[in-house]
Amino acid sequence: MPTLLARTFAALERAGIAYCVLRDADRLDRLAAEGGELDLLVPGEQMAVLRQILREQGFVPLPAWGHAPHHFFLTFDAEAGVWLKVDAVTRLVYGGRLHTDLGEVCLSRRRRAGEVFVPAPEEELIGLLLHAVLDKGHFAPHRQERLLALCREVNEPAHLTTLLQRYWSPEMDWPTLSALLERADWDALLAQRSAVTAHLARRAPLAARWSGPRRRLERGIGRLLGLLRAPALPAVALLGPDGAGKSSLTGKLREQFALPVTPVYMGLYQKGAARSGALDRLPGLRFARLLLTQWRRYMRARMAQARGHLVLFDRYPYDALLRAGRARNPIKRVRRWLLAHACPPPDLVLVLDAPAPTLYARKGEHSPEALEEQRQAYRALAGRLPHARLIDTSGDPAQSARAASAALWETLQARNGLARRNA
Repeated sequence: MPTLLARTFAALERAGIAYCVLRDADRLDRLAAEGGELDLLVPGEQMAVLRQILREQGFVPLPAWGHAPHHFFLTFDAEAGVWLKVDAVTRLVYGGRLHTDLGEVCLSRRRRAGEVFVPAPEEELIGLLLHAVLDKGHFAPHRQERLLALCREVNEPAHLTTLLQRYWSPEMDWPTLSALLERADWDALLAQRSAVTAHLARRAPLAARWSGPRRRLERGIGRLLGLLRAPALPAVALLGPDGAGKSSLTGKLREQFALPVTPVYMGLYQKGAARSGALDRLPGLRFARLLLTQWRRYMRARMAQARGHLVLFDRYPYDALLRAGRARNPIKRVRRWLLAHACPPPDLVLVLDAPAPTLYARKGEHSPEALEEQRQAYRALAGRLPHARLIDTSGDPAQSARAASAALWETLQARNGLARRNA
């Protein structure tokens, strides 16, 4: 197992954390190489210690309003160039509202599998079934493979029947379930969702009734707080000449980042933005419309941040500064300065840079000379803007995404008061 996850699990064991890797323990090498989410189950009384250990290993805690009993942590493994998210829970709740004591059973019967602890095959099997049917509503291919593998590992069929009758249905037993799994009759299992939901709801009726409304209320409060205070994730502006790779980098980051990513276009001089009617001929009206448009886009970005999304601005009002030096008319210079500062500054500005021949080969919309002029203007702008970084996008897009992720991670660490790690 690569070093970051190995160090983290070793630290958990040294501290005596009685954890379980809930799902995908058989895919940890892939997780470490490609990034993604790690699901941990820990005793509630050890959550504070877990939080401290993860912070020491370079993980940043994220807000989790309305997601109880989930606790989220994020890190960037610079050695592997991947983002990792830890989703730690203190109890197992399915369908967002169906509370169970299955987590206590998992922890009491956990077993070692290599460098980590996992549930016993019987608990992992029933947990995966509930997760697929009640949380996801489908069986992903790798879940199907894992369930079939667990069938061969079950060595306490009577215990599994007890689990099924407690957490699935009084009519279900291990011979019946194993027959369904051997036939790969996933539709038959999904068809039992309503019956399983009703069975679990009867076991904890008050929790099942009030968990949903409480969760929605808490999420609403969390989003309101996210608008009123500094968001957990930074806002990143991508600047650069035509062909620099803004769309490509956005796509790569959306693919690799361990949390939702919302792109927001903030271009000032897009096609079709010319005068749209007679009213726009009134002095200052078009300028006011442009300011309102930028603020509408910016508020859309803030709403996404309040939901816990990473915002990537495609261009930013800073583009107005590129033309400010050309304007001889003082009014136009003031107008462009106002445009450039119309919205609050992003937390990080990534100025994408590539040679003019590369830019021309990608787009071909302007001459190489014009593209080189744009390039030099953006390079000069990068030296004037706070929190700006030059990112070379002339080569492999994966390397550009890795450099952008490293810059984003430094910004995120600084916001959370963490020393640089994994550098």
